[in-house]
Amino acid sequence: MTKLIPAIEKKDWTDKMWKVYDWILEWDYCDEEMAAYIVGGGGYEYGNGIEEVDPDEYDSDEDYREYVDSQRNNWLQDLDLPGSHWWLFGGMF
Repeated sequence: MTKLIPAIEKKDWTDKMWKVYDWILEWDYCDEEMAAYIVGGGGYEYGNGIEEVDPDEYDSDEDYREYVDSQRNNWLQDLDLPGSHWWLFGGMF
């Protein structure tokens, strides 16, 4: 089995990254290794990871809105998520 190595190590995570990690585990989406890989993945566009959607930019920028809407199948909306409650989640391969 391949070991998943996040681009950003846990020791360098922000408080928000830890909150998302805890939420993913609480939601029971995956195991700890996969959750760490998703949160520390270095950004959604570069593989596996998370990205918070900026609601102001979504409302004002047509290109950004088109990008976000194209990823609608990867959205998770949950009131327990930290931030704006709109996140892209998963992998782009």
